[in-house]
Amino acid sequence: MKNIRATDIYGKEYSIEVKNLSLSIHVYGIAVKDSRILVLPGYDGFGFPGGTLELGETHRETLRREFLEETGLEIEIDQLLGVYDSFFRDEEYDISDQSLLIFCSVKIESGEISDAGFDAAEKKFAKKAVWKTLEELHEMRLAMNIDLKNELLGFVEKLI
Repeated sequence: MKNIRATDIYGKEYSIEVKNLSLSIHVYGIAVKDSRILVLPGYDGFGFPGGTLELGETHRETLRREFLEETGLEIEIDQLLGVYDSFFRDEEYDISDQSLLIFCSVKIESGEISDAGFDAAEKKFAKKAVWKTLEELHEMRLAMNIDLKNELLGFVEKLI
């Protein structure tokens, strides 16, 4: 049986049999306003609002739903920024995923920042969304199992 290499958000490597992988699609939004970027701070870094596609949803519907749940803000999707592959392992929840990660720029339409829509995992790992400068993000860790920080912040530079 074929094995692949997966990593957790700290870069620890695992060998996973392909038959033990789940397939997931994640969509994230990058919002820029007044030269600041909206992020979800966590105990070990930051992430962009977004999450997992549910069956029957388009990637656009997923991003609108997840963005609203995680930030309290309604958005309009602007443009596709990038699509990436990730092999992820989460020991705590015993999850091994082959993931497709989709990043889009978004425009805020309405709402106020809130964490009222956080699910149990988000309440444990994330904090209320905040606006940060590009310089501040360069100093923070992107909480993700693949190293996309420089590429994603490069997109942000073009959006500012």
